[in-house]
Amino acid sequence: MPRLFNRIIIPLFVFFLQGCGDTELTVTSVVVSPSVKTIGINQTQLFTAVAKNSLGQIVSATITWTVIGSGSISSSGLYTAS
Repeated sequence: MPRLFNRIIIPLFVFFLQGCGDTELTVTSVVVSPSVKTIGINQTQLFTAVAKNSLGQIVSATITWTVIGSGSISSSGLYTAS
C-alpha cells in the first residue's frame, strides 16, 4: 500500500511589471491552484498561479516556484513528490 504525503507548495513570487506605481498594474493578490493537494511518492501535480490587481483584474507577473520540504518543482509549476 503506497504511503501518501501531504505536501505544501510555497510559491516565491517575483514580479516584473511595466509602469511601476500604476495601480492598475500593481499585484495585490496571487491565486494558486490547487491550494492543497495530497499525492503519492513519485507522482506529479501541476500548480498554476494568477496575479491580480486591486480591481480583481489579471495582471502580468513572473512566478518563481520553490518547495519547502521534499520534492521538486519546475519553473512551469510541475511538482514531483519524493
